[in-house]
Amino acid sequence: WRLLPMMLRVTRPSGSPVGSQIIVQDPSGRQFRARIPPGVAEGGVFHVRVPAAAPAAPSMWDAAYATPAPRSSGGGGGQAAVPGGLPVAVPTPPGGSVPMGLPVTATPAQRQQPPPPPFSRETEEEREERELAQALAESARLAEASQHPDAAGHGKRHAWAVRSSWEGLSLDDHMSDVEAFCAAVGASDGTVPVDLVGYSMGGATAFALAARHVNGSAPAASRLPVRRVALLAPALLVTQELYAMTLSVQRHGGVERCVYNYRTEAEAEEMLRLVGYAEPLCEKLAPVLAWGRRDQPPDFWWKMWRGLGGVQAFGEGEVDAAVDAKRAALASSGSVLAEAATPVLVVQGSAELVVDASVPREVRRAVGSA
Repeated sequence: WRLLPMMLRVTRPSGSPVGSQIIVQDPSGRQFRARIPPGVAEGGVFHVRVPAAAPAAPSMWDAAYATPAPRSSGGGGGQAAVPGGLPVAVPTPPGGSVPMGLPVTATPAQRQQPPPPPFSRETEEEREERELAQALAESARLAEASQHPDAAGHGKRHAWAVRSSWEGLSLDDHMSDVEAFCAAVGASDGTVPVDLVGYSMGGATAFALAARHVNGSAPAASRLPVRRVALLAPALLVTQELYAMTLSVQRHGGVERCVYNYRTEAEAEEMLRLVGYAEPLCEKLAPVLAWGRRDQPPDFWWKMWRGLGGVQAFGEGEVDAAVDAKRAALASSGSVLAEAATPVLVVQGSAELVVDASVPREVRRAVGSA
């Protein structure tokens, strides 16, 4: 899920007429102008969008670095990596391989990096590895910078689950977790439209959460003004094979048979294939995923999977009972969103092997024209 966009609570100062501009300061100390909207009394609160920070002016490298160009008769060219990993086209000058001065724009941080290695032709595999490493580093940087918490049970939020009495998190638990986050950032006062975006478990959470707040069952003081919902392969209903596996582990034990409870690199590869990752990425990502679970209890993700699926409610029930119950819950939430005309977007791959292929169709049937 994700809130749109970054907003700031502002109190209208006395003596400032509606429509006038006032100076607002965000938590970082940056100031910007905001216009007082109609309908806000003096001392009343309104929200303004925090503008994006202006990018720093680019600067030229203090000293252009030398890059050997590939040997040729001239007119050809290749690519060289510059600090920061960005590729730059390198023309081949007439006369063969000579060092070239290449002026490029760079941030102050980039200018502190050493010059790039000599020109080399990057293989497809090397390019994929470099791009994957850059993507992972950027993802980690954004997560750290945004200060958004991990979802319950994920990332660093699992230490409390080592208690023997812990039996996983239900869908209600996940919804309550999102509600607590929204209240903490001031998004539950009813004045800021909220868009809910969720993938897999987050998709199931976003769908049910939207219905809870649209139909008025959430307390008025903390109700989210849900504007629209976007779901990517939402775990509203998994395949019958996975329900059968889940119920089998529930009855007979053997949590290692739960594919979502992967712990080794081989098990992580199996899970990645199941959700549709390309084979080269399965091999590269598996060590990262296995490493991330090294300190967690052996049955932690089995309990997480079981809690979200709700299979503990069926005990010795059959697969059909589990599927029917999840379909009924989907239809119930969908009808609420349909009545409120809340737009819902579902994106799901045709080769999806975890979420049942019928989910987009079921959501469309439940939500209708919304």
